[in-house]
Amino acid sequence: MLKSIYGQYFSNIVFCISPDAPPVPDSRFIAAPLKHGLLAYECLAIASRSFLNQKGYLFTKDDTILNLWKVADFDRTRIWSDWKNHGAQIMFTLSRDQWIWWFTPWGLNACQDAFKELISLNDLYKREARETTTNLQEWDVENSLNALLWNGRGFYRCYRSDVNVFYVPKSFSFVFERLSSIFQKHQVFMDIAVPTILRLIQLQEKIIELCGTDIGKIYGEEKANKNANYFWKHFSYNASYTKPVLFTSPSSENSVNADILNFIMRELERTNDCRSGFFDNLIHI
Repeated sequence: MLKSIYGQYFSNIVFCISPDAPPVPDSRFIAAPLKHGLLAYECLAIASRSFLNQKGYLFTKDDTILNLWKVADFDRTRIWSDWKNHGAQIMFTLSRDQWIWWFTPWGLNACQDAFKELISLNDLYKREARETTTNLQEWDVENSLNALLWNGRGFYRCYRSDVNVFYVPKSFSFVFERLSSIFQKHQVFMDIAVPTILRLIQLQEKIIELCGTDIGKIYGEEKANKNANYFWKHFSYNASYTKPVLFTSPSSENSVNADILNFIMRELERTNDCRSGFFDNLIHI
């Protein structure tokens, strides 16, 4: 279903699966330690290493459909990020945000552990710079820490938001890859890792904010996946994406509502901005 929607608009589509999953038939795919989706951001890091000559890397969850007519004109030299239901927590203080994921093994403590490794790495690079004339620094870690501090208005914060879609241009992909490896090492939940990593890379005001329609947040994921009527009730042409669209039914565990699929295809076909090849030289994960 995803290939039928995106195939004529993206020349480079890559599916991301866990290492123990069967290969995707007739498709390009990469394997990543997804941990049931908790660490899915590593998919983009692996894609940026595997497909080098691209303008950028666009990640969407498999139950999320991009409204391509909305994002087609977005600046592909800038980061795009879904910041719906966002929040933040100052590191090493009592939590004021009662979001449940902060208190899990993949939450605030894991994010703080990743931050502490960045501090240690920055100290290591500084010592090496003093002791040798050879610069072994992979990227400017201090600059990343300063960006996080600036974004936090003088505080180091871990951030959270719904991460259904995000885009990293080629110019930032190496730094994202290095930061992703650190956050993945400490098993930081995707909805914390991605918004925090992006604020380590770029100032928030320079990031394009994606505003989507998440039906699961309104009715709950289970109800949203079983009732296609919610799609028609909440679909918006002005949204960057709609989620979820993989509806289940009594007859099939993974059936797709044909009316919705046909509707999406018709809307894309009548949108000139989404003509074939418009998203060439961009990897869609």
